[in-house]
Amino acid sequence: MECRWRTEKHGYMSLPLMRRENTIIATGKIDSKSDYDYADKVIFHLFEIKETFSEIYDTNGNLETQIKAKKKDGTL
Repeated sequence: MECRWRTEKHGYMSLPLMRRENTIIATGKIDSKSDYDYADKVIFHLFEIKETFSEIYDTNGNLETQIKAKKKDGTL
């Protein structure tokens, strides 16, 4: 695989997102603004999980919800 620089223009919702193994990425239901109830209909995307967690905070910095994931004997 060849490594090289690329120049691209992206909006807020089209920015490419790099992830690594053992990662949980939370996505919300609203893509038209940045401040909303992040825990409302949140979707967690899990990538090559070993053991990890993710937390969702409201706009005031208060913990709203969390997820913990662990893979053991092939079961998540």
